[in-house]
Amino acid sequence: MVSRIDVAPEDVSRALEGDARAIERLVRALEGPFFALARRMSLSPSDAEEVTQEALLRVLTHLSQFDGRAKFSSWAWRIAVNQCLDHRANRRRLPVLSSDAISEQIASGLDLEAPERTEDRAELNELKAACTIAMLSVLDVDQRVAFVLGDILEVSSDEAAEVLGIDGAAFRKRSSRARAALREALAGNCGMVEPANACRCHRRLGALRARSLVGREPVDGEPVSSQRAALEALDEASRVVALYRSDVPAVKARRDVAQRVVAILRATNNPRA
Repeated sequence: MVSRIDVAPEDVSRALEGDARAIERLVRALEGPFFALARRMSLSPSDAEEVTQEALLRVLTHLSQFDGRAKFSSWAWRIAVNQCLDHRANRRRLPVLSSDAISEQIASGLDLEAPERTEDRAELNELKAACTIAMLSVLDVDQRVAFVLGDILEVSSDEAAEVLGIDGAAFRKRSSRARAALREALAGNCGMVEPANACRCHRRLGALRARSLVGREPVDGEPVSSQRAALEALDEASRVVALYRSDVPAVKARRDVAQRVVAILRATNNPRA
């Protein structure tokens, strides 16, 4: 699973000793999970790639501080989360929008007569992924981090609470509030979650193409129509989480961030590179 941090303990030890192959395996194991988090906490793919790179470099340059008292995954997730929040504070602040504001934006770009075509599959998946990320704007930052970690990336509630430095009850409350807010926003707008809604990805495609907002990072995956049918078979409470989890394997960095990180370490004569 691309969102799971799966690092062999011996790779951590060997990376600390300067083993170049272990360092690269470590970076490769973290790149996917870090980007999956950063993409849902950032405004753009380029921002997410920058956050991922910074988080990977921070893990490697602070690896000696990992004392083994916590799980390595918890220690690494904490670095990635903090990097996302630091980026948000220092660069571009994530907006928090009302459901009504999102509804107005969606309504302005709908073409109810547009056909759903199989040849548009990659762009439709790209649009769906971007739209679900945009919908996270109804959450405040605490709710957003909790939902992304626990519900999308499937970090256990105990580990996610440890990563965020809160108790389990507080984490579960944040997650519950986040799910409720997203259900309200999506149930009122998204045709993937509520079949009666007018908004379908193909009905927004033309307007976004005209503004060159799709076609830049086509996304692999099942046809949106198949994904919609699968969601309709689920109970209403399960659809929001299933919608978000369906995008995790497909949303990937456009460049090889791990390779770039290793190159940076070598260029700076870091002894671990």
